Amino acid sequence: MNFSLVKTFIFVVFVCNVFAVTVETMDEQVNSDNLTVLRLRINNETGEPIYNTRVKYFVSGESGRPIVDAYDLGGASLDVDSLNESLWEVTVVVDTLPLGIFPYESGICLGIHSANWQSRDKSRDPSYMVSSSFVVNDKVELNVNGNHLPNAELLVLYSGMRIFLEEGDSVLVIQSGDTCFFNDNDRFRMLKVELGGVVYFPVGNVYVGDLQLDAGSLIKFSKPLYETNLHVKGEFIWRGNFSLYHQIGLESLARGFRLFYYGNKRIFFDANWGGTIIAPNAKIILGQTNAKELYGQFYANEIVIHQYAHLTIVHFDPNKDKIEYALTKESKKKGDCL
Repeated sequence: MNFSLVKTFIFVVFVCNVFAVTVETMDEQVNSDNLTVLRLRINNETGEPIYNTRVKYFVSGESGRPIVDAYDLGGASLDVDSLNESLWEVTVVVDTLPLGIFPYESGICLGIHSANWQSRDKSRDPSYMVSSSFVVNDKVELNVNGNHLPNAELLVLYSGMRIFLEEGDSVLVIQSGDTCFFNDNDRFRMLKVELGGVVYFPVGNVYVGDLQLDAGSLIKFSKPLYETNLHVKGEFIWRGNFSLYHQIGLESLARGFRLFYYGNKRIFFDANWGGTIIAPNAKIILGQTNAKELYGQFYANEIVIHQYAHLTIVHFDPNKDKIEYALTKESKKKGDCL
């Protein structure tokens, strides 16, 4: 999805404070060939109530229009709509989703069958999970405050966020002409990269207390396209530029990079950007000056995208192939600065 903004917009985007909203389902009649007794429950671990939540469960209409009986809605409401001749959308609507499991441990209960109770192939239902006990269902869709969040995607995005571990005592300033290579699990109380400094982030995780990337600093990856997570806890300044590689542009780099910000400050990204930003308690400002290219996904308490910024949604989808090397033999050993 591409869109250009011709004036400043403010987006208030739903995001989880503790990092998870999951949908679980089960089928009480898993062995039945003509009836699905669907139990569905929502687990809200965000730390606060969520409003205007919709869970969409997709049902095949290949055997004719499915009948959906509401056995127990637990305070939710139900909509059933046809998307086309062979696909129906069953939507559970929850006005206020409280903390914990909604509505209760046994969940909402629906019966799904054909009009004349003829046999139907449950496996043709796109959201069906073959299980007689509750399992996380990554085949449904979550929609919160109008923001479409596939259940599986939400879990993937937040899977890297964890209670912030101690960032360590090291203070590192990378000056002009210096190049530093980081290891997985490196920790810094403060990291500053000045004009002309170069930093290589590794495959894995780097933890930083206060981060300052000055204009003219350069961000590189020891293994582009593979998963790199940068965790930042405190002060935050990002004016550095991503280094582009032969046949690997900023849009491709965005697939493998996630920035987790654990603070609640207003943070600015005054540079071209590639990657997923997850900052559940912060306000993020994108592209404050001049035209900026922004690639990735953005989740925060509040998001401001300034005029002339061009945003392209790129999903977090790092390369999963086996990693055989991270740096060339010509490089200094990882963790060194040249």
